[in-house]
Amino acid sequence: MLATSLPGVGCRKPEAPADADGQTQAGDPQLRSVREQLAAAEALAREGDPRGAAAKLDALDANAEVQATLADEEKGPELRAEIAMTRARLALARGHADASEHLQAAVDAAIAAEHPELLIDARLALAHEIARFDPSAERASRLLAQAEAAIETSASVPLTKQLERARLRGDTASMLGRDEDAMAVLDAGLERARGAEETEGAPALAALARTRAQALVRRREPGDLQRAADDLELAAKTLADAKLEGADITLAQAELALEREQLEPAKTELDALDAALAALGPDAPPALTVGAALARARLLLARGDAPAAKAQAEAALEQCDTRDDPPIFACLHAHERLAAAAFAMSDHALAEQTLRAAIIEAKGLYGERGAPLGVLYTRHGEALLGLGRLDDAEADFDLGLSILESSRADSEALFDTVLGKGKVLLARDEPRGAVLWLERATSTSSAASPEVLAELAWALARAQLGAGAAKGREDRAPETAKKALERYRDLGPEYADEVAEIEAWLAAL
Repeated sequence: MLATSLPGVGCRKPEAPADADGQTQAGDPQLRSVREQLAAAEALAREGDPRGAAAKLDALDANAEVQATLADEEKGPELRAEIAMTRARLALARGHADASEHLQAAVDAAIAAEHPELLIDARLALAHEIARFDPSAERASRLLAQAEAAIETSASVPLTKQLERARLRGDTASMLGRDEDAMAVLDAGLERARGAEETEGAPALAALARTRAQALVRRREPGDLQRAADDLELAAKTLADAKLEGADITLAQAELALEREQLEPAKTELDALDAALAALGPDAPPALTVGAALARARLLLARGDAPAAKAQAEAALEQCDTRDDPPIFACLHAHERLAAAAFAMSDHALAEQTLRAAIIEAKGLYGERGAPLGVLYTRHGEALLGLGRLDDAEADFDLGLSILESSRADSEALFDTVLGKGKVLLARDEPRGAVLWLERATSTSSAASPEVLAELAWALARAQLGAGAAKGREDRAPETAKKALERYRDLGPEYADEVAEIEAWLAAL
């Protein structure tokens, strides 16, 4: 279990002022100057100016006095650890794929310097970053446990740091699937933030509220999406006067509205986001501008305007190609959103090309067999199936299934992959094998959309007829086809062709 208590804010002796990581400055003007520059670099990164932050660090590298201090046996280890942590935070802010390597370097440097408070922060940040890439990673759980144990006996630190640690602890636990622990620590953090002075607790309160909203969306118990909306509303009110952070919350509200299929509220939030981004101008970070384009694309897809959604996704990808610091995760999602638009337009060639590029990018982020690759191979297999490349499609479905099963994905997560395998076998005129896979898909279809359920039933009916009476499935084909017919009729007049096809098929039996 995660510890849910937050240590009290301790008093410090005036003669030993502590810096942001709990270490003393001991009156050394060189150390104080360097730490001030590190703090300024981190502030620039938080404000969406990673290049300015990088320039600060470059200036330290070029400063002979700083380098001499770093070489000092007494002062050097501590300062090297703090610089390593700032570099890691900058890599996180820029969305760099090597952020975990920088964080590991900070962990190592903190251990070497015997810098316990920085070690807690580095381990927490590294656990969080690893969990983002691999929710099943034992290493993330181990790092989180180490940081938790150290927090219980750590020195007093500022309230803002306590709350940021709570946010990272809760979010990491949520990504690792430890929902009860995540909610306990986030609830405790929010309670503490509410009781803080407004100037000190407001940003932390907003950050914790947003993080709990994300955790609620992941958990998805009854009422969680509404609670998430309430948390985002709290964050928005708390940051009413903060342009950058407020725009980030507006994007989160739009994405949640889309998740809840509330299209008009989503449009309202996106319109407000466009205005906020226009006010920010060139200072708007790419994570926000790319994210806004992708959310708009999702809205347009939900409204049935695939060409406009395609244009938005392409605009997002153009930003990814031209920005100095493209947001890597958002850019990966841009490929996926463009592929979704291509599928909606039955442009399987574009979908195949886009998903092939996404797979290459994802391998650089997650490795050859990271869990997200299982989903991407499935989608790529669907594009290949649409192009009639059955052998290539089957290979992708098999690889996707292998990756998802090895990552311990639940049965619902395997649904699309299993369905794709069945459709390949049916297209290859192997109905007996198709029936087995399509029946397996049917048993895990509780989260599928009505359109997919109709497609599945129609495919299964044809496979059952082809499998023959010897397997006892031929007689079940008409009943299954009638289910598909009913589902297509319920979907509306745009599925008139499918309705006519099934009616003719049933009449010919």
